[in-house]
Amino acid sequence: MEAFFSRQAKAVSGLMQGVSFAFWRGGAQLIPSRGGVAVILCALVALAAGGSPSRGGFDTVINVPPDLPDASTIRSNTQVNVADGGNVGADVQLGSPSFVAFPNVPSTPSSHIELNVYGGTVGDVLRAGSLLGTDSDIVVNLYGGSIGGLFHADGGTTVNIFGGSIGDDFSAGHWAPLFGPATVGNPVVVNMSGGSIGALAGVGGTLNLSGGNIGQSFFGAQTLNMSGGVIDSWVHVENTEVANISGGQINYDLGVAGVANVSGGTIGTAVGVGAGGVLNFSGGTAGNSIHADAGSQLNISGGDFRLDGAPIAGLQNVGSSLPFNIPAGSLLTGTLADGTPIALTGFNTVEVGDVIADGALTLHTTAIPTAAPITFHCRVVLYLAVCARGNRWSWRTGARSETDSMPVGAARSRLRAE
Repeated sequence: MEAFFSRQAKAVSGLMQGVSFAFWRGGAQLIPSRGGVAVILCALVALAAGGSPSRGGFDTVINVPPDLPDASTIRSNTQVNVADGGNVGADVQLGSPSFVAFPNVPSTPSSHIELNVYGGTVGDVLRAGSLLGTDSDIVVNLYGGSIGGLFHADGGTTVNIFGGSIGDDFSAGHWAPLFGPATVGNPVVVNMSGGSIGALAGVGGTLNLSGGNIGQSFFGAQTLNMSGGVIDSWVHVENTEVANISGGQINYDLGVAGVANVSGGTIGTAVGVGAGGVLNFSGGTAGNSIHADAGSQLNISGGDFRLDGAPIAGLQNVGSSLPFNIPAGSLLTGTLADGTPIALTGFNTVEVGDVIADGALTLHTTAIPTAAPITFHCRVVLYLAVCARGNRWSWRTGARSETDSMPVGAARSRLRAE
């Protein structure tokens, strides 16, 4: 506890640096700032909730209110703190614009800029970093309040979302300029542990998602590290992208053309792996079905792999691997490395379930948790195959329920070990 209050004191000290003055772009003079106490209190609340303290070392500190006008430009070594009741106008630029003369005279890169939103509003078309992507150390911290739509974070920017909301069309990543030489752009990172992002969001950098909600029509991330939170959309992992999913919930499909490592979490409807895509599946749930096209790689890690109830030879020892084709009309069962049961069918039409192309699937034996009583869900026509394991099972066909996400018209049976 003593260490905790020590960190708070340091954060307050950092915020106090320069709070007596604010630099206003229009007036070009120093004026007394207001709202410093409110900003400090908001910072303490954020720290208590696990947020990151604001940094020090800024030449200029702007506290809002009073409001920051539309089309303002925030220069290097500046901190902006938005408290309840404050308003930052639309079309605000954090850092220098991309070019200082038409068509291709680049601006000097900006650095050490911080926007802390504890409450209030930030208008539409907020831009963090120039389109050249050469800026560095630009940080946006959202604790509460809201940032409007069309917020774009370019190279050298970190966006930390602890609470509050960001509107539709959020994008983070380097955009190549229309004029002048192309630049690679510095990395962009989005860390999200709470709050919400609207529809049509996309991250051309790294998204670390541990909480919060991302809206529909999500365009994905170059690197997605998902341990919590909800994506109310499909997620497509393109051929240059990587997704590491260990928790959280994707409400619709997961499509893989790049590399996806799924060790936990919930995928709402289905998983599809296209040619050239790689899915390493060791935990969590994969919706109603898995489709793996010819030329894809589906690696399933777990144990107790059986075909129609019979143990599969060559997979008894931990560390063993076996390429495996599921015969049509058969059922592959097993337990994933996290203890989740899995069942894949050998049907070969999309309408009735899993579609695993020959040559796509490889089974890998790993240590698995001790077995516990479980409930299997499978199709009625495969009931006898599952029962062939030799256990005593009770079964009943069930009507579709709110938690049963099978496609309409697909029959299911519930099999319970006794």
